Amino acid sequence: MEITVPVAAAFSKFRGDLSLDGLNEISDMVAAHMARHQGRLSLIGLDYLSDESAALLSHHEGCLDLSGLGHLTDFAAEQLCHVEGELALWGLHNLSSKAAECLAKFPSEFSVKLENFPPDIVSILEEHPRYFPKHLTTLDESLAERFSNYQLPLFLDGLTTISVSAARSLSKYKGGWLSLNGLKSLPDAVAAALADYQGMMLWLNGLQDLSKESAISLSRFKGALSMKGLTALSDEAAEGLRNHHFNLDLRGLLHLSDYAAEAISHRKGMFELMSLRELSDSAAQSLSRHRGSLALSGIESLSDAAAESLSHHEGNVDLRSLTNLSDAAARSLSRLGDKLKIRRFDLLPPTAVAILRKLS
Repeated sequence: MEITVPVAAAFSKFRGDLSLDGLNEISDMVAAHMARHQGRLSLIGLDYLSDESAALLSHHEGCLDLSGLGHLTDFAAEQLCHVEGELALWGLHNLSSKAAECLAKFPSEFSVKLENFPPDIVSILEEHPRYFPKHLTTLDESLAERFSNYQLPLFLDGLTTISVSAARSLSKYKGGWLSLNGLKSLPDAVAAALADYQGMMLWLNGLQDLSKESAISLSRFKGALSMKGLTALSDEAAEGLRNHHFNLDLRGLLHLSDYAAEAISHRKGMFELMSLRELSDSAAQSLSRHRGSLALSGIESLSDAAAESLSHHEGNVDLRSLTNLSDAAARSLSRLGDKLKIRRFDLLPPTAVAILRKLS
C-alpha cells in the first residue's frame, strides 16, 4: 500500500499520534510531507527507506517508529540521528559499525533489539545511555558530565556510591528521569548537589536512612521524589521535607509519628504512604491539612475521629484496604464523594457500604 502526495500533504497538517503502518513504501515526496507532521509517527510497514527519505524524515518532530526496517545505510543512520524525539528501530538487524556509532550518539531515546546484532555492534550500541548505564558500578566526574546533554531517562541503579563532584555533574543532566536506586546512604553534600537537578523525577529507592540535612536539601528539588526503601523517617527528616511541594513517594514507611505527620503535612503534592497499617487520630488530623492526593492504601482500620479528620482533606484519599469501619466513620468519609478511593467494598461491613454508596 502507498499514498499519494496530496494525501500525504493532508496528513502532514495533523498534530498528534499518526499510524500509517499499512504503508510498505513511500516516495521521497511523501517523506517530505510526513516530516512536517508533529507528534508520534508510526511507519512500521516500511521495509526499505532511501537515503533521501531518511534525510527528509530527519526533520520530523516527535517519536518516529520505523521498526519494520531491517537495514540502514551509514548515511540514513546519520540522518535519522537528527530526529527530534524518540526513534524506534526494533526490527533492525543489519548495521555497520559506523552506523552503530551514529546511533550510539543519538541524543534522545532509541530502541533496537540488541540480540539482533553481533557482539562487536552490540558493544558499540551499548555506549548509548539507553543501554550502558545499567552496567555501571562506578561513575567519575567526566562520565557524569557526558550525560548532561542527554534527554532520555537515565537509570544508574548499579551505583552504590557517588562522589560530590559526580553528583554535581549529574545535576546538569537535561533528561526528566534520574534513577539512583543503588544508593543505600546519601551523604549530605551529595544530597545538596542532586537537589539542583532540574528534571521531573528523582528515584532514590535504595536509601535506608535520611538525615535532616539531606532532607532539607532534597526539599529544594522541584520534581517528584521517590524514596520507597525508607521504612522509618525521623521527626527531624520529616521536618526537613516540609518544604518539598511535589509528589513524594514514601510507600515503604511502616510508621509515622504524630510529630512527623504534622511536620510533613505542610507540603503540597501527591503523598504516598502505602505501607502504613495504622494511623493515629492526631496523625490523621495533621494529614487532613495536606494539599494533594493522599495514598493510605495499607490502612485497614480507621477510628471515628480519624475518619472525621480525613473527610476534610481537599484531595483524593486512597483507602483501598479498609476492612474495619464503623457507620459513623463511613458517614464522615462519604463527604469526600468521588475523592474517596475504595476498591473492595466487599471487605467492609455491609452497613458501612450502604452508607458510603448512599451518601457519596
